[in-house]
Amino acid sequence: MTQFKEDNLPIEKLCTLVRDGPNVNKTIFTTLEKSIKEECPEFPGFVDLGSCILHTVHNAFGKGLEKLPLNIGQQCLDVHALFKHSAARREDYEKLQFQLDIDAHQFQQHTQVRWLSLGPAITRILEQWDALLIFVKDLGENSRTEPKSVNYRHVAALLKPDEKGATKVFLEFLKNAIPIFEEFLTLFQKTTPTVHLVYDGMCQTLMKLMCRFLKPDTVKGKFGGELSILSCDDVQIQLSDKDIVMGDDARGVLVKLGSDKQIIVMLGIRAFFCAAIIHLQHKLPLHNRLLKDLGCLNPQKLEYKSTQSAIQNIARKLQPNVDVSCALDEWKILQMDNNVAMINKEQIIEHYWNAIFALKSVANTVKYVVLPCIVKSGLVLAQMNAESERSLSINARVVTKERSALGDTTICGLRAVKDAVRFYDPVNNQPEKIVVTKEMKRYVRASSVAYQARLEDEKIAEKERREQAKQQSDEEDRLRRDKLQMVDKKKSLANDEKDLIEEKKEATSALKEADELLSDATQKLQGAINEPSMNQQSVKVASIMLDVSKTKREEAMQWLQKINEKQKMLDIKQRKLLDKAIPSNKNTKRKSADSESGLPKKKTK
Repeated sequence: MTQFKEDNLPIEKLCTLVRDGPNVNKTIFTTLEKSIKEECPEFPGFVDLGSCILHTVHNAFGKGLEKLPLNIGQQCLDVHALFKHSAARREDYEKLQFQLDIDAHQFQQHTQVRWLSLGPAITRILEQWDALLIFVKDLGENSRTEPKSVNYRHVAALLKPDEKGATKVFLEFLKNAIPIFEEFLTLFQKTTPTVHLVYDGMCQTLMKLMCRFLKPDTVKGKFGGELSILSCDDVQIQLSDKDIVMGDDARGVLVKLGSDKQIIVMLGIRAFFCAAIIHLQHKLPLHNRLLKDLGCLNPQKLEYKSTQSAIQNIARKLQPNVDVSCALDEWKILQMDNNVAMINKEQIIEHYWNAIFALKSVANTVKYVVLPCIVKSGLVLAQMNAESERSLSINARVVTKERSALGDTTICGLRAVKDAVRFYDPVNNQPEKIVVTKEMKRYVRASSVAYQARLEDEKIAEKERREQAKQQSDEEDRLRRDKLQMVDKKKSLANDEKDLIEEKKEATSALKEADELLSDATQKLQGAINEPSMNQQSVKVASIMLDVSKTKREEAMQWLQKINEKQKMLDIKQRKLLDKAIPSNKNTKRKSADSESGLPKKKTK
């Protein structure tokens, strides 16, 4: 939503969100819808066409593969890896291909995360079957030179004399079944709108699988949501082993196997069909009414009477402000229009409808006024995310390892040029016929000037950034030095304070001793005076003690006074150090705040 706002896109006009099947995407769907409604109360909500059917069909094939007793996908990976990492094996295999008069083709690499990659890999293995058997057998004859890799052990285990027959049956069966899935995936990966073909396409794909596995009377007369209620794991409606469609090549290899192997193979094939069909029944949006109604935009269905109710439903769902009665009137006129019947129905869907909407009435005005917005609203919907997947692939081809330093502006410019070339001639796919005009040359020159200007701006910005970084680094060094100096001063002042405390204790102790001596001298003098016969010697001793105690007391008092003066000086130094530290922290905070806000620095006097 933040990106929508930055690009000034009207988020309330977002019509749908294409997604895969995981539940986390459903949560994103509902959360985003709720957020838009909170900001734009007039937002009608997303048009829900279900999850991407391309992923659903591809995953259905994967579910079927999981039920086979052999891991065919891994086998294709192992065969490719057996030759990929050894140039010597590739050379020996080429010699064997020449001896057996087999095409010198390399094995195809299967990628589990990409669509349509398993079919070519299986076809290549079957093409090289005889040579592969001989080559793997020769590799295992010498225990010293026999490969130790896991890939070789897997391939050798599946090509053993007692296993190679069943392996070939499954390969031939998949070679025969894959075209059903490939046809669907290829059709709906086109760049042109195909939403009007989705419902019929997924129903026909499901029916093809069912007809290969179930009795004809079970499937006959059923379409759409009715196909989802068939219980394909019911043995009563399944075909017998000899009637299941598995391909003549697979059947020819199957009859050469033993009865036990035939049972295992047929159970695996039945499990494949059951898993694939059940997955499609549960995951395909067979009950989506809008997706079914969008089929009325198919030129081949234009004359069907059922399309009249379908176009009304589309208008109510996608264009609630349009008068449905007017839309129905124009649709009926369109069905009876002889000029429409003369338009080529085999051209791409956008051009077909553009030709219809370009027709004029007898008053030389646009004949169809309401229908264009309804039809365009329907064709613009995307049920599959093939376009986004394709966009990621294009980005990967644009930003290669050698061009990883490209900026966002350059990447967007390259994508814009690629899209313009692709859309220039979508019918004949001949972008090389683009006419180079003077205006285009002017734009190219302008783009070069803009590019140079942007580079210059980037240089200036980089220079400013470096200067700012240097200033910041110098400021950090200065603050670090100041901090160290403050730490040293603080430590020195702490030591001085500690020394003063000890010195004060000593002075206090000396003053206490002088007071005690003065008290003793006073008592002794008083005692000598109070005696009947005054003892001159005692009086003299007491007088001396008094003089000594007074001298010591004065010295202690002077000592304490000096200590207090030192303490005052020490307090002044500590206060100055504290005053110096506090403004420094404030200035640091202010400078960091100014740098974050982008404000210019203020000069201090």
